[in-house]
Order: sequence, then C-alpha cells, then structure tokens
Amino acid sequence: MNILLRFWFTICLALSMIPLKAVALKPNQRLPASTDSLVLTVRLGQGIEMDSLFVFFINPLKGEAVIDSVAGLKMLENGVFKYCGNATGSGRLVVQAKPSKASSRRQRYLPITPVFNWCSSDSVRISMDKRNVTGLTGNTLDDYAFGFDGPGYEKYMAREKILRARLNAEPGLVVGLANSSAYHDLLAPKIDAALNTLEELKPVLPEHYYHLFKADIIGWQASRFMRLESACKNQSEGDSALCQKFLWQNLHTALDSVASEIPAAIAALSGSYTGYLHEKLLFEASLHKAAGRPLDYPSAIVKDHQRPLSDRLLLNLFLNHVQTQDINALYQRVRPLIKDTACLTALDESAKVLPGMSVADFELPDLTGKTMRLADFKGKMMFVDVWFTGCGACAAYYRNVLKQAEEALKDEKDIVFVSISTDRNQELWKRSLASGKYSSTNVLNLYTKGADHPWVKYYHFESVPKMIIINRKGQIERIFNNGLAEGINTTTALISTLKMYQGER
Repeated sequence: MNILLRFWFTICLALSMIPLKAVALKPNQRLPASTDSLVLTVRLGQGIEMDSLFVFFINPLKGEAVIDSVAGLKMLENGVFKYCGNATGSGRLVVQAKPSKASSRRQRYLPITPVFNWCSSDSVRISMDKRNVTGLTGNTLDDYAFGFDGPGYEKYMAREKILRARLNAEPGLVVGLANSSAYHDLLAPKIDAALNTLEELKPVLPEHYYHLFKADIIGWQASRFMRLESACKNQSEGDSALCQKFLWQNLHTALDSVASEIPAAIAALSGSYTGYLHEKLLFEASLHKAAGRPLDYPSAIVKDHQRPLSDRLLLNLFLNHVQTQDINALYQRVRPLIKDTACLTALDESAKVLPGMSVADFELPDLTGKTMRLADFKGKMMFVDVWFTGCGACAAYYRNVLKQAEEALKDEKDIVFVSISTDRNQELWKRSLASGKYSSTNVLNLYTKGADHPWVKYYHFESVPKMIIINRKGQIERIFNNGLAEGINTTTALISTLKMYQGER
C-alpha cells in the first residue's frame, strides 16, 4: 500500500538543522549558531482584504503538505501584521490568511506567500501588492508582487525570484525517440531559468542557501521519469529491448553531476531533491526488474549516497513504501541503517500507525475487572473506538453510526467491536456505559484509567474520538482521526469498510 503520510504526527523541526545567523553572513561564510527568535512582518497593499494572517511551519521531514505548527500574526495596524515568536533554528514556512468576511472565497485558509526558508535571526518585512486587478487566481506569484527588506531578507527575495523565473519560462516540447539517446523534457527550460536566476543571485546568498536552492531546483525533475516512460511507450511500438535501452540511457541527466557538488548535509534538507532521488530510485528499480536483476532498495541507497542524505532517503523509502513490500520487514531492515537522530525519530513515529504494522498490545480491564489483551483477538477483525465521557463528537458518532453498525454485524463472529474509554474516574466510566450514550454492554468495553495510559500516549490518542481497524494478523488497516473520515462516517460506509477488510484473508 503506497502511503503518503500527510497527516498523523507532529515531528520536531530537527532534521540536522543547525541554528542559522543570516544578518552577518557573507556569501561563502559558514552558518554560526544563534539564540535569536524569528520576526516576520507582513504589509498588505491596497485592496488586499484579509482578516487575519497565520504562519504555517512546515515539517522538514514530511514535505510541504505536512505542518508542524501554526501561529497567528498580530495586527499592528490596518493591513500590517507581525509574528514575533519563539521559533528557533531554521526551516520552511508559508503565510496563509483567513479571507475577509466580505470575500467571496470560501477556503478556511488561503496561501498568500510562496514557501520561504527561514532562520531564527531573521527580522524580515514582506510587502505585498496586487498584480491582478480583476481578482485572485489562487497562485500567489500571479496574484501578488512582493518586496523584502530587513535582516535575512536575501533568501526570501531569492526564493521568490527563482520561483517566478520558473513560472515565467515557457515549457519545452517533450522529445524522445526510442532509436535515439536524446530526450528533451518539457520542464527543462523552466529548470534552466531557475538555475540561471540562482547563479545571478549567488553573490548575495550565503553558501548554505545557494546549495540548498540548487538542490530544490534540481529536485523539480522528479516528474520526468513518468514522462520519460510515457515517451518511450508511445514511440517504441512494442520494441521492448529498444525501449529499455532508451530508458537506461536517460536514467541520469547533466544535472546529476551538478548535484554531486552539493554537500550531502545540505542536500538532505531539500524535500524536493530527496523526492527526486526517491523517484529516480523507483525508476531505476523498474529497469533492473525488467532486466531480471531486482534492485535491493536499501543497499542501493547506502551504496550511492553519503549520510545524512542516505538516512533521509531510507526514511523516504519507508514512508512511501512500495506496495509489494512487507512493511514490517522493511522497518526491521531500514532502522539499523539510519544513524541520524531526527530521521530515526520520524521513522519510529511513522511506524506506529502505518497500515501493515503490528498494533501495540495492551492489558486493560473490562467491566468485570478481567484483564484483556489485543493479542487475545488475533485471528479476528477488530474495530476499536476510543472515547471519554463528555466528548460530544464521541457520543454523536456512537448514536448516529456505530450503534447501528454493531447491531447489523452482531452475528459476525470474526468481527469484534472494542470500546476503550480514557476516563480517569472508573465510576464515571461505568455510569456512562449504563447511560448508553457512548457504547453498549453488547461489545467489549475496556478502561484505561485516563489519557496518560502508555497505549493512549503511544498512539497520540489523547484527543478523541479515534478509531482503528485491526486485521486478523493483529496489524493496522486504518487509523481514523475522527468519525467524519471517509469510509466510516455513516453506518452504511462503516459496514461496507468492515466487510471489505473482513474478506481479506
């Protein structure tokens, strides 16, 4: 099962990111430590109506769709907002807004800046003016013109210019013939434009960010492998040998030699570049498989890349594991190879909740005081519902969905419904069960003695409701953050989902 883990956990901003000091840096100077905190001021130009602004700090290990934390900006005056927080170290961020009440846009949050690189000594002022008088397109570079000043502004300015160069460059034509080694990708002109802009900005950038932005740009090639295969498939007319030769000839690009000049410690910080290397690895593995020489993914990573880049790629391999791989076996294989502390933390946190991973066992008392274990039900499918007294969403889910599903499936001997309460007071738990608002006595009711129970804390189930489907092998099928999740949000959906997993032996 190919899992894109864009939710589930909070991982600290720690991927080998030493604190940075942007104010006094010369272009080729190393990054000294800093104890300062980030200051960010945003000025909205005339006609930009936003009620409130927020800074979203992006998880460095999981990519730009995964957020570590969110903080509000304080309005200093009309159209001027400021963040002055305790963010230390470095990473990536994006400023988003709640549209004004008068706005026709209905998104909860609306990105208004590109993703920027920050460090804790920055005190940057960002000014924004509308570029499009007819309305917003949703693309920040199309919608706004940006200005930057203040200590550390150079990397914000550089990233905006690089992104704009990519946006403005015309895509090329995809050209690839199976009887030729030449392949021209449609993104090549855009990547070239971005690299040329980076070279122009090199004199004003610290060396660290020059290399980091170069890694980001090279990483934009990630989708080329899909287009490469398509070009070969469409033009080879079934000549598989010629097609394979064509693909092998185009496995590497000229930019791979450029990337080799980037220090591994910096390349590992680029989610774009590590994503590109992951796609390249999968592409290369498909070529080896076609040639009858299956590629061993972990060995190939360790052989071809230095730490900490290899550690990051091993983590990526696990988080985006190939469907045919045994996730438990892959975890046991990958973990001893990773030495970076942050990558190990992310690996272990992710492993807890991935489909296919064994569920952590527990020993919990039922209503009679008998101790029950998850392992007691191996061989049966389980639907686990975690709740506490006073949780309105928990009561609503039981009343509107779960109660009817339990009744409909009561004769299914290999499906077990388990209700786990995180109430601190045992008598309160028993009264809640007697009320019939959260569970029924027809299912297995267990008690944790509070949200600080090790099993609850292990899965970060302090906030409820939470639901888990566990398969016959005692492995996770799905974890749901609430009862609104697709697949369990109605009685019909829940029954259908359980029946589907029930049929998998």
